[in-house]
Amino acid sequence: MTSTTRGRGRPRETSAEEIRSTARALFAEHGFDQVSLSRIADAVGIGRTTLFAYFSSKRELMWDEFDEHAEALRSFLASAPEGPLVDVLIGGILVTAHYGVDEHDAFATRRRIVMESPELRAYTALRTTELAAVLTEHGTRRHPDADPADVGDLTHALMAAAARATDDWARDEHPSRSLDAYVADRLSRLVDALRAG
Repeated sequence: MTSTTRGRGRPRETSAEEIRSTARALFAEHGFDQVSLSRIADAVGIGRTTLFAYFSSKRELMWDEFDEHAEALRSFLASAPEGPLVDVLIGGILVTAHYGVDEHDAFATRRRIVMESPELRAYTALRTTELAAVLTEHGTRRHPDADPADVGDLTHALMAAAARATDDWARDEHPSRSLDAYVADRLSRLVDALRAG
């Protein structure tokens, strides 16, 4: 998409990735809550109207993949093989944790920005609750004999453990495995410990 700067001259080219990268650099330096959309637009060299053509809110500049994760989760659940409920739930969680080692530094920076912003923490919690609801609904539908409250408790417990594992992975300066592999190992050990107990 082509955008124009304020004032005269030839319109400059910009992209969603350029806007996102510039915004995240500003957030990392100054904090999400202290950076306005106008400041982002100025830094990129575009007007606010052009910025809104790419992103409808400042939050989208941070966690644009939430919608992609929700879609990937639904696709996974639609074709998930039969098996124990816990395995299906873990499989769904891992779909949303697909980040390679090469993506670690950018992910860790975003995670830090989120944790420093009350608005982003609240938004992340809301979207995580939405994903938990999708998993719980699927689990309840696939296992109608299970108590829905138990399915919900299991889903939330696994997601909480996955969130802790994600924090640990983000803090690791040199992870040797992708996030989904790291989370899979942590959840597997948790489930094994519960079964043994």
